Amino acid sequence: MARTLITAAARAWPLLRLWSRAGGPRVAPRFRTPILEVRIDLATGAIDGTVTAGRFSGQALSALTRQQLEQLRAELDPADRNSLLLLSAYLARRFGSAGNSGPQPPTPERPDTDEAWRILGLSPGASREDIIQAHKRLMQKLHPDRGGNDYLAAKVNAARDELLGPH
Repeated sequence: MARTLITAAARAWPLLRLWSRAGGPRVAPRFRTPILEVRIDLATGAIDGTVTAGRFSGQALSALTRQQLEQLRAELDPADRNSLLLLSAYLARRFGSAGNSGPQPPTPERPDTDEAWRILGLSPGASREDIIQAHKRLMQKLHPDRGGNDYLAAKVNAARDELLGPH
């Protein structure tokens, strides 16, 4: 009996660890533009995404070389500043400051309500406390002082402000 209990506990341990870590949002924060969809793994801070239009459509950002990513950036419509900002943030995260050799993009636009929920990784109708906690978790990963970058931190702050009002 004791041996069976120990065996069951040993098998369940990895699942219990995953369950205990699942205190954050169930959905990874997503950022969408006409050209890109980018996701952030809150557990690791890793950023990856998919090109959704153009020559590299359907390819993961992580599968593209630095040269291909620079080509993608050069092909972006100058009017699509959110795609430029998001790709620049990805390049900075993947290659460091040196990866962001293009001109510094402008400040991101404020997200609409639906995008704000996606950015924070929450479902519509989440409580004020859930929004505050999701914002805090994201900022701990994405703040420039913690290895993140200005663009993503600004998007997270804008999402919080969209849902809660400015601070």
